[in-house]
Amino acid sequence: MELFTEWLRQQMRDHHLNCRTLARRSGLAANKVRLAVEQRVVPSAFAVRRLAEGCGVEPASVMQLAAEQVAATTPDAKTPLEREFVRLLYLMSGVEVRVVTREMETMVSVRKARVSDTA
Repeated sequence: MELFTEWLRQQMRDHHLNCRTLARRSGLAANKVRLAVEQRVVPSAFAVRRLAEGCGVEPASVMQLAAEQVAATTPDAKTPLEREFVRLLYLMSGVEVRVVTREMETMVSVRKARVSDTA
């Protein structure tokens, strides 16, 4: 499976871009681009769209790669259903990964509370 980060690095090589140039083209801070390239963070859905546009690529095709990377790198998403939930939430929400993770933790806590109440 190709990750968003791999795609981004390949685009930068193909178009002879550095982080600063891509940041200027996409309207993002150079530091955000660098962190995404180094795979320290998965950028927000908004940033992914801007990076795709900065590379001259249709954002919809790239969003799927980023969503897959988010699902694969979310530590709390252990089951396939949890990973799918995270992936879809990322695609629909446009928020950063830490917000997605917090949302998932809240939903899991609510579900656990309901299960313990019925037991």
